[in-house]
Amino acid sequence: MLTSVNFKDETGWNVTILAALVTSYRMAGVASEGLFKKIALALTELVKKNATFKRYRNLPGDHVTRTVEAFKGVGFAKLLDGFLGSLRSKQWFKNELAASPKEETAPLLLAMVRVKDDAAVKELTTFLSSCRHVSEFSFKDISSLMKEHS
Repeated sequence: MLTSVNFKDETGWNVTILAALVTSYRMAGVASEGLFKKIALALTELVKKNATFKRYRNLPGDHVTRTVEAFKGVGFAKLLDGFLGSLRSKQWFKNELAASPKEETAPLLLAMVRVKDDAAVKELTTFLSSCRHVSEFSFKDISSLMKEHS
């Protein structure tokens, strides 16, 4: 049913709705690779059109973190490579890192590693050295993750 839908911004689909959709499908355990592929492509297009990926106080996680976790949770993380690469080209990780709470650090780190965002990882290392709540990450840990995924 949803695999035939056109997930374009012009037809009312936005980041909030797409993030909620993938999260819902993940929670229901009924994810379709075809559907998730279409959503990943739509998210990539939204990044190219400078869509805003907001952080809301009343929701757990921002759109990017929730989307990454949903795709990873259903085994389709690779489908997000284009989306994450687009975020990388817009320096999203580097710009949003300081605002991310402790529980989002690991998923964002894995996303940055996945797309080899070296500048953001260096920024993360600096950020981690100044934050008590995430001091369990070290540059050595980050470096080993980078090597694992290269």
